[in-house]
Amino acid sequence: MGPRNKSTMILIVIFIVLFGYYWFFQKNKVAPLSENDIKPPESIALNDYAIDKVSEVSWKFQGNSARVVKDSTGVWKLIDPAIVADSGKINELVTSVISLKGDQKYQTSEVSLVDSGVTKPSLEFNIKKSDASEDKIEFGNKTVDGNFYFVHKNNQDFTILVSSFLVDELKKDPYTLSPSPSVSPAPDSSLKP
Repeated sequence: MGPRNKSTMILIVIFIVLFGYYWFFQKNKVAPLSENDIKPPESIALNDYAIDKVSEVSWKFQGNSARVVKDSTGVWKLIDPAIVADSGKINELVTSVISLKGDQKYQTSEVSLVDSGVTKPSLEFNIKKSDASEDKIEFGNKTVDGNFYFVHKNNQDFTILVSSFLVDELKKDPYTLSPSPSVSPAPDSSLKP
């Protein structure tokens, strides 16, 4: 092999290496995602009705139970226990339950209702709608990492995972719904008559 053939072979090898580099690293290069391409995962809604369709909500949590009813003027009232309650706090609680959304959905066959804890719920809501139909929402166990609760609705064939922060906000003792006492400011001792 002469010097000319060696240089030709070296050029061919260099060409093959450059072509291989282009083929594997440049041609198949994926363009970076823009902000428009990144979409957050869609939440799974547990209920498909609005709060104005709800007439009564009752719940059980750690031996406590409560029931709120919407009166003819649309104001929520705490009926059981019969204490004065803040209508705004009740409305906030009911809205949170009605608009509950999950981050993940499991078919009932994928996750056992017994294993997820919804057969012995730690928190349970019964929702009566104005058309006289009822829904029962049961909150089961926390996930292993403690970030989510298993939540199941009586007429659905799936269980969703709901953030434990949201569920912990729903665990309301009925007495926390009573209005906060207003505190009058202390008299200013520097003012003398």
